[in-house]
Amino acid sequence: MSNIEQTAAPAEFDRLQREDTSPQPRQRLKIGKRGLQLLSWLAPVALVVTWEILAQRGWLSPQVLPAPSKVIRTAFKLVTAGSLLNDLGISLLMAENLRTGNVWKWFMANAAAPRAFALAGIQPV
Repeated sequence: MSNIEQTAAPAEFDRLQREDTSPQPRQRLKIGKRGLQLLSWLAPVALVVTWEILAQRGWLSPQVLPAPSKVIRTAFKLVTAGSLLNDLGISLLMAENLRTGNVWKWFMANAAAPRAFALAGIQPV
């Protein structure tokens, strides 16, 4: 190979390499409406199944994220015992009071509340 050929060869190689690595137009994946509907059901199911498997194998702390089967069993027990709605109502009142403070104001507006505090020896602030 002559000096000219040795000099021209790397330049030709660079040009070919640049052409080969040029970005190709992306082809869109066509799922369709039915495929999207199927995916919208399969994704949450896959998430719950994965959550159940990880919880059953002990990879998730039951105090932080119990298994979905345990959550369903506990909810069923609370519903049948009749305590779920009471607990839910109290939680909603606490959340509303945290948000606005109105629940405490409404409670203290009742004449019986300050009298009960006074009988108990408690000074409300």
